[in-house]
Amino acid sequence: MNKQWMILQLQQAMDQWTEKLQLLQDLLTQDPSTYAGGQLWAVVQEVQGNLTAVGMALTVLFFLMGNLTQGLDGRQWRQSEWVIGNWLRFVLVQGLLSRSKEGMQALIRIGQGISGRILAIGIRDSGRWTLPTSVEEAFEEAGLLNSLPFSLLSTIGTLVITVLSFALVLLVSIRFFRLYLYLALAPIPLATFSSPRFSNVGAQYLRSVCGLLLEGALTALACVLV
Repeated sequence: MNKQWMILQLQQAMDQWTEKLQLLQDLLTQDPSTYAGGQLWAVVQEVQGNLTAVGMALTVLFFLMGNLTQGLDGRQWRQSEWVIGNWLRFVLVQGLLSRSKEGMQALIRIGQGISGRILAIGIRDSGRWTLPTSVEEAFEEAGLLNSLPFSLLSTIGTLVITVLSFALVLLVSIRFFRLYLYLALAPIPLATFSSPRFSNVGAQYLRSVCGLLLEGALTALACVLV
């Protein structure tokens, strides 16, 4: 009876892992606008819309601060290519801010598409997560003393699988909230691109967003490899 209980315990852990693995795959390819019924997405959209006006104002501020300090001697203002280049940068950033919502959504779709592509190429049949017959036979043939290590290993294995599966789902769920934060605050760092002096802030922001999207791709690759 004890041996049957150990086999059942391990099989239940494998079933739980299969279920959580499927949930991970669904989360990695899910559109953020549909996560949690879309309520969080509506809040993000509202916050981002309000911050867009702030970003527009900051664009003017960063443009003036950056270009006035660079052109204090007056020589650069006499260079038409410098003036045209800065005004062109300003106009492009203004256009970027007005379409920041669509741009960030497109960037997220690209990241989700990469994760989905990895899962589509390497996904395996979830039915394979069953206890091998050889393991069941080893449990059945083990004596009383030999079954004690098996019992210990089955308990540890069940605990590891349970904790790992919940931890992975939690990490992927937290990634969604981080994406929401980056999206909501997008107009502020994007406004720094209006001036070369402050553009490193916007560049660092985009690197962070890309890194967050690559986390999803790495998680998808891990799901495929296991």
